[in-house]
Amino acid sequence: MTRFAFGPRVLTGMLATLAALTLPVAGAERWIALPDQPDSRASLDVGSIQRMPSGPVSAWVRVEASNRAGMRSLRRMFGAFRGDMADFLYTVDCRSRQFSVSQAKLYQGALTVSERQIANDAGWQRVDGVGLAGEVAHQLCGG
Repeated sequence: MTRFAFGPRVLTGMLATLAALTLPVAGAERWIALPDQPDSRASLDVGSIQRMPSGPVSAWVRVEASNRAGMRSLRRMFGAFRGDMADFLYTVDCRSRQFSVSQAKLYQGALTVSERQIANDAGWQRVDGVGLAGEVAHQLCGG
């Protein structure tokens, strides 16, 4: 093979590899912003959305504290001394307009500070029109 025929083939292979590396990975995090809360910014990971055969839809929601009050609130939820961001696994039943939070993770930067399974005493709670649960339901249920 001549040097001139080899060059375009190598270049084509390199471009194909580069294109494959830039494609979105299935299940990768793709966060969309939710309306800001009083002491935090929230976003929903659309890559984590799972529709269950029985009807409910679940997704991870990230809450980042935007001030000291937000940080104190997150830390109090986990009984932790540090942490500025948390992920919550929301499950929404679109038919009954109820939600549940089953898992939570608290972070300080990239470090996981605390993880917990949440045993929701009240079970499913009603989604109200305002607040984070309402915004999550709006995104997951389409209205």
